[in-house]
Amino acid sequence: MRRGPPNKDRPPPPDGGWGWVVVFSCSVCMALTMGQARSFGIYLLDIVESLDTDVSRVAPIQGLSQAISMIIGPAASVMIRKIGLRTTGIIGGFLAGLGMILGYISHNLVLLYITVGAINGVGSGIVNIITFGAISAYFEKRVARAIGMAMAGAGLIGLLIPLLVKWLIDEYRYTGAMLINGAIILNIIPLCGLIIPLEELAKADKAAASTPAKPSYNTSLSTSQLLEHSESTVLPETDGMASTNDNVSINVDKREAAGGPPPPPPADKPHTFAWDILKDARFWIICLCLIFGDAAVMNFIIYLPLLSVEIGGDNINEAINVSLSGVISAVNMLAWGALWDFGVFKKPISRQIGFAVLGIVNGIVVGMTGVISSYSFLMVWVIFIQPTLSVGSGSPLHVVIRDIATMEKFPDMFSASGFIRSPFTFLGSIVVGAFYEKMGSSASLVYMLLGGCAMAAGLLGILIPIISLTFYAPPPPPPETVTDKENPTEDTRF
Repeated sequence: MRRGPPNKDRPPPPDGGWGWVVVFSCSVCMALTMGQARSFGIYLLDIVESLDTDVSRVAPIQGLSQAISMIIGPAASVMIRKIGLRTTGIIGGFLAGLGMILGYISHNLVLLYITVGAINGVGSGIVNIITFGAISAYFEKRVARAIGMAMAGAGLIGLLIPLLVKWLIDEYRYTGAMLINGAIILNIIPLCGLIIPLEELAKADKAAASTPAKPSYNTSLSTSQLLEHSESTVLPETDGMASTNDNVSINVDKREAAGGPPPPPPADKPHTFAWDILKDARFWIICLCLIFGDAAVMNFIIYLPLLSVEIGGDNINEAINVSLSGVISAVNMLAWGALWDFGVFKKPISRQIGFAVLGIVNGIVVGMTGVISSYSFLMVWVIFIQPTLSVGSGSPLHVVIRDIATMEKFPDMFSASGFIRSPFTFLGSIVVGAFYEKMGSSASLVYMLLGGCAMAAGLLGILIPIISLTFYAPPPPPPETVTDKENPTEDTRF
């Protein structure tokens, strides 16, 4: 796969070290935002009861939140270039928490659309961009594994959120639950403080490496011995070096010794959006895949409590169901994330094929959810089987985008794809809600519709590796020369 030239102004990714702290920070940030999204189906039941309204009017609140979180993507990408990942994340965490806190005073649907839908959506969208952007900046060779670990940690940490939401709703209704969860989301602010810019890390490492070790002195010498030693010591001037009679060489920085001016600062990075990504046909195919995939993923969680009640379960066990599925999702995120960094699966074309095939299989699994009539089997299906395929189909998405866009343009392509599919995400929630009402409030039929959407995403994904092999194939290696044969130890692959 063809990659762009490296950015010489930016320090290389450490692929570890402080990067693992960043992975932990991003993991908790994702848990706090994604956990609230996964719990909206639990909020939905209490909102419908408290406001005496219909499911089709409440469900689009989450659709609006998701749509706005995608629309804000390009703006968040520009903010990252201008003020950095850390400051952008702090702003996003504040808005995400503020939107949920204002849900406490939202006693009608209009206010819920503004607070939980719009304000929280803006903050969550910014946080989502900076989390994946930070991991992409800190990792190169292990980026798929790092993303998998972050999302797995988010699943493990977020497994408590549905249970917490259910308990808070029982105690304080949806308004009190939103107030408390909004305060919890504000913890994103200090977590984003851990995302130290790579330039600062590089300066700190350089300063630590250039600091000379402090010499040790023998204080037991007398004054006369010290005077005799100083008279016998000669420091002749050499080319940038000073030598002692003890054969000790000391490196002298001529610029600092002469009091010259400091080196010029590096040139400012351009704060522009990478518009050339729009010329790549694979970008538009990814957007189409995500439009259909978002409809399946987002609405799957929203209508799960309704399907549970429809076949004889209850919403209390459904909160436990959502939490346990988060545990299985976390395990699968680790496994799938490691897979895309292993052997043949490290190749970009293998990741693209996996994205398409797993998307088709996930569509079949989602559609089959609608034909389950046993509540106990539904719990097994949703806790173990569906998360495995759902996580598998989405696991290569971020590395596929990164392979196509390169590390420098990853935030731009990721955010632009969200911006383009955002209106369809909102409209999709409205269409699915209308379909639910039209079909006589049948959640089973909704899941068959969602399965068709997920399968369509996988079928469209087949076009990505086809286009890559046809128009973006890597150039053939240069022919071996006589000089190369005489130097067998030299690597001639690049």
